[in-house]
Amino acid sequence: MEYKAIFQNLGLKATPVRISIYKFLQDKGHITAEEVLSWAVKNIKDCNRSSVYNTLNNFEKVGLIMKFKLPNSDNFVYDTKTDEHFHFIDEITGEVTDLDKSKVNITLPKNFHVNNMFFIGTKKGE
Repeated sequence: MEYKAIFQNLGLKATPVRISIYKFLQDKGHITAEEVLSWAVKNIKDCNRSSVYNTLNNFEKVGLIMKFKLPNSDNFVYDTKTDEHFHFIDEITGEVTDLDKSKVNITLPKNFHVNNMFFIGTKKGE
């Protein structure tokens, strides 16, 4: 993937910190800022809290990632999948899995709007 071109097309400078954080986000899926920070200070030279939070805010601002709050939690989670989709949350492990909107067949009551819909349950043994 050509990260420099992606960032430049969105008006972002392609710094080594931004590229490293974006690669990490793509590998992890759904992750909190504190989890990104914990990884970044161990893996990126001279990276600090403000660098991580500013990077996440910039990524969200230009549409590279989306941020949402999990039900019954104070934590925001970042997701690199920015198209419209649903989330399944395993109530035992807390793992968040994306669900393609076209694969979910639900009928909403009149005047309801879906915004980052969550399905909560448990996965059966694989």
